Amino acid sequence: MYPTTPLMASALWLILGISQTWAQESQLIAESNPVRFDWSEAGAVRTLMPQFASGMLILPHRAGLSDPQFSLYSRDAKLVARVRVDIPEAGRTAVNGITPLRNGFAVSAMAISGSERVGVLCLLDTPGKLRKIVKTDPFTPDLIALAPDGTIWTFGAVDHENDPASAANVLYHFTEAGELLGSALPRNLFGKEPPDYLSTELGRPALTSAGNRVVFYSPHTRQLFELALDGRVIGSYVIPLPNQLIKGKAATKPMTMMALALTEAGAIYGDLRGGENSGIYELDRARQSWVPTSTDVMQRVSSYVLLGSDGEDLVLGPTGPRNTDIEVHRIRLRSSFVQ
Repeated sequence: MYPTTPLMASALWLILGISQTWAQESQLIAESNPVRFDWSEAGAVRTLMPQFASGMLILPHRAGLSDPQFSLYSRDAKLVARVRVDIPEAGRTAVNGITPLRNGFAVSAMAISGSERVGVLCLLDTPGKLRKIVKTDPFTPDLIALAPDGTIWTFGAVDHENDPASAANVLYHFTEAGELLGSALPRNLFGKEPPDYLSTELGRPALTSAGNRVVFYSPHTRQLFELALDGRVIGSYVIPLPNQLIKGKAATKPMTMMALALTEAGAIYGDLRGGENSGIYELDRARQSWVPTSTDVMQRVSSYVLLGSDGEDLVLGPTGPRNTDIEVHRIRLRSSFVQ
């Protein structure tokens, strides 16, 4: 049997037989019974697409003036915290992202007072109380992730003008206490569009960490960067997305990157959507291409989207946000391209 961890006691893992399939395809080797998350406590607060990171399911909200901005759940569907960040000195706090820490949370945000905008990293204790504000200006953190060594990684904008020719870095690396360790990836690598800008046609940027590396993906330039935990760039790829397949015919419009996941062993998976060939793809680093997973994987995950990874498992959730009784699934694939 696939061992059940104490943190995932409610999930029963089932070993499945491996069917014959095309060469160099990731194959399904295990899947879990779904875990049901009751989000009815979110009430009337509108929810955004959830994500899974650092062992927690994170539910972002379209928050009003007094609503929580995030709800966070453990692996076994227990509500851990409901978080809202309001910086006392600011007229308004624009919150971008959150990541669980070992003892609390880190939030990427912008403090706004009139025409003044200052990028900040907010550190919270376990109950969600603001305990430290780290000013990062002229850098404004947006995407945020916790690395296995406890360090915080953020990706964002280097200035409010967003100069495409700027050599200033857009990836910042902090200790868990908010001390700056370094930065990487100059803005001028990413062309005209802001590298952290969400595009409805091309997909969304992604920052994630697992094992001994950090990965960032930019949908506008189709670039993917791998970094070691000390900040060194150890891999850089420009990877076109496959074209859509509609009624058996290839279309010229590329697929959309919806999510990215990195396993501890180093396998990178993308959730690519568009036409009939939507599903989970694995990155082939050597050929710099996205390779579809096997047919049984495509069939099993067709009604779910990739939320993230947890160790060697991929975490899957609903295709649209709702407020109550969401089933979250986990699968494990036999990777073909781990390095």
